[in-house]
Amino acid sequence: MKELIVNAKGRDKRWALREDGMLQEFHTRQGTHQSKVGSVYYAVVEKVVSGLQAAFVNFGEEKRAFLSKEDVASFASCKDEKKHLKPISHYLHQGEKILVQVMKDETDSKGPKVTGLIEYKGLHMVYMPNGGYVAASKKITDEKRQALKEWAKTKLPAGDGLLFRTVAGHCDWSTLEEELNQLMQESQLVEKQLVHTSAPALIKETDAFLNSLSSLFEKEWKTEDTVWVDSEEMLTVIKQHMSQTCSVKLHVSAQNIFNSFNLDHSVGALMKRKLWLENGGFIVFDYGEALTSIDINTGKSTKNQSLQQTVMETNRLAAVLICEQIKLRNLSGMILIDFVNMKSSRDKQEILELVKKECKKDPVRTVVVGFTELDVLQLTRKKTSISLQDAFTKECPTCLGYGRVYHEENIALKLERELWEYEQHDGEKITIHTTNGVHEYFSGKNSSHKERLERVLHKELVFRLVDQPIPFYEIVRVDF
Repeated sequence: MKELIVNAKGRDKRWALREDGMLQEFHTRQGTHQSKVGSVYYAVVEKVVSGLQAAFVNFGEEKRAFLSKEDVASFASCKDEKKHLKPISHYLHQGEKILVQVMKDETDSKGPKVTGLIEYKGLHMVYMPNGGYVAASKKITDEKRQALKEWAKTKLPAGDGLLFRTVAGHCDWSTLEEELNQLMQESQLVEKQLVHTSAPALIKETDAFLNSLSSLFEKEWKTEDTVWVDSEEMLTVIKQHMSQTCSVKLHVSAQNIFNSFNLDHSVGALMKRKLWLENGGFIVFDYGEALTSIDINTGKSTKNQSLQQTVMETNRLAAVLICEQIKLRNLSGMILIDFVNMKSSRDKQEILELVKKECKKDPVRTVVVGFTELDVLQLTRKKTSISLQDAFTKECPTCLGYGRVYHEENIALKLERELWEYEQHDGEKITIHTTNGVHEYFSGKNSSHKERLERVLHKELVFRLVDQPIPFYEIVRVDF
């Protein structure tokens, strides 16, 4: 049984999909991380780079957007069979004003990726001016797919394209025609708007949260499945988009909908660095600039079985959980998994096949490369949006992302070194602000070290304890 829980109240919008009580998908859209994917802009070409066969365009945001040659509208509509041999400068020039749509959001190091092939999405179809092709979901029967394609050819202007969603297979022709006309009118209004608009400018903003839900509408929903929503406005929208037989209900309660379904606990677990397995083993996630590393350990596993059995049981459980977590945490790029050491090539192959099987459940393209020479499993996952960690957290201002701070002993010894510099100073009393742990280590048992240093330096050391989360000291005053 599937349950879709949609939290649409307030600025923080979230949804979670559960199957048989287990969290399968999670999406959040927070005020500081609103996706621009799908939004349409009137942009100015700032730089054409022949070496990259791409251009950088100014679409009104801080970072310039990347536009590849294949995504330039004039290149796509060109009928020349040798068009790939011509440079991008043949299809685009600096200073040119073009319409673009965001395909991928910007990251810390890269600007967004855009396309000149604009898409207008409806409930049953996606209309593509200058798209040049017609396609239909493979979940639609062959007979119906062919009929849809033939119908589209009679309705579309030459050169335009159309993509039929799964739900189009159960829709009557008049509804499809009405929706197509609406999408074509939307496209025409955008084109007319450019006449009175100065580039760069936002032309059409897309509801990224609703877009994230759109893929769920095409899943197979049964009568026993339920969609729960905490907003009447979103309830109406979802009912318009859900052509399935499941129940769509309004959640009425003073308690937040995620709390009611005990989802905040499940989402909170996605931020944990360490996760325990059923058999007592555990997984550790470490995030780096270039890759994510995941380590597996047998931990507390104490079953009465051989070492090989313990290793394989731990690795099997870890393989399934890791693939779930990669999807839920929205990890991307290079991912390295260090399984518990397996000596048998047959055991490695079993785990490799299990990971491949579990990755197929992920809608985002994932490539399982295989085990390296160091027996670390390597895979890559396409980046579609920021990870959950980036959405929920920021770099720690204390450790600057390192994840560790100096311990009390190190800080106390540093303080001692600095105090020795006052040996020839004329002052008689030094006042120091510090944390309790640093003070205890510096002073020694019964303050013996502090008193010894006072005699050598001929100074009185006065400590004022401060409440700080990390080991700390500061020499604030020297009195004469």
